[in-house]
Amino acid sequence: MKSANQAIENVEYVRRLLEQKQPEFAASLECAASLVETQPREPTDDELIRRCSAAVRVACLRMNPRYLKALRDSVEQARRMPSRFAWDRKAAAHAEIFDLLADVAGDAVPAVPLRDARGHISDLMVTVGPAADGIILSSRRRLLAQVRARHADSVACETEQHLGGLFWMRRLSRSSAWSGIAVCRT
Repeated sequence: MKSANQAIENVEYVRRLLEQKQPEFAASLECAASLVETQPREPTDDELIRRCSAAVRVACLRMNPRYLKALRDSVEQARRMPSRFAWDRKAAAHAEIFDLLADVAGDAVPAVPLRDARGHISDLMVTVGPAADGIILSSRRRLLAQVRARHADSVACETEQHLGGLFWMRRLSRSSAWSGIAVCRT
């Protein structure tokens, strides 16, 4: 028992040391660990959120001015698109930010969850509908501000909160459809 506790303490010590000395490498390791500990199947909502959060943390640490401009342009392009007539196209434009973050993340390990998640997230946005447009844009603006400030933990937290909110809205829209509650979609 004592050796198991010592092993856990050693792992935590190494994790803290890596985060202090090499945060980019530590974030990549955390991302890789999140992929390894699950079976090859469709991820649950919580797993998808956790994987994306770890990957955007890496992307934030590797951000450069060129990609920051591409992120800003992507958000602005999505903002300008009409949501009433072509929501599926606007949802895809909103989800494009995950492709850009995957490009920033670079190597295969952190980029995989973001590339895999893009289709899920686009479908999720289509499902919750145009009523989520303002929520999505607000989240993107907060994300950009945190990326500009290089606050990797805040970027990860924003991603978790945003995706968690969209999954909650999806559950709400599904449950209200089955229970006969009218859901207004603008």
